[in-house]
Amino acid sequence: MQVPTPLSKLITLARTARAHIEWLAKSEYKEVGYADWEAATVEGYCGIAAAYLERLANQNGLHPIYCIGTFKSYCRLIGTYQALSGHAWIKYHDHIIDITASQFANTESRIERDFNKRVYVCKSTNPHFSEFAVGPNAKQMVSSWYVETLDELCDKTEAVWKQKCFNNVLSTNRSLMRLASENRSNHLPGATGYPLASTFNQKT
Repeated sequence: MQVPTPLSKLITLARTARAHIEWLAKSEYKEVGYADWEAATVEGYCGIAAAYLERLANQNGLHPIYCIGTFKSYCRLIGTYQALSGHAWIKYHDHIIDITASQFANTESRIERDFNKRVYVCKSTNPHFSEFAVGPNAKQMVSSWYVETLDELCDKTEAVWKQKCFNNVLSTNRSLMRLASENRSNHLPGATGYPLASTFNQKT
């Protein structure tokens, strides 16, 4: 049996973080009254997502580096990469792990890429990522992007996910209770599936 590497453990945590951030986005869109809140994307959530993944990693003994910079697109006409958007991600040794790169799915590139992945992993030399701050300095800069602090937003991400799980369990229990009640009703004398007592007394 192959022992998971630290990077593979981090990628597994990244999948979890992505699911939680997706639900945060949907929850917030629902809060402000968007009718199509279930179609919410992670666009604009990169700073929160990177901080949340870093938190999960730290809780599991892994210590990636929080990074911010610009995400670049390749311009064919002038043959260079140009800044497309401010962005945040985490770095682990010589790898970038980005759980909101899917917002750049249609980006032009000269290298093989699939930014539409829910968890995008690449070498830190990827020309689409231009880093200009890391660690606490990066977080300080990102704090201006949001009203709440990153810690508060990470706490909210955990809270809305726990509430989602609780609601799922509650819904499942209610469904099971309803089925149990229907089964009891169906097995009462005279109910569908059981003949009436008088049926047994009929002569053939």
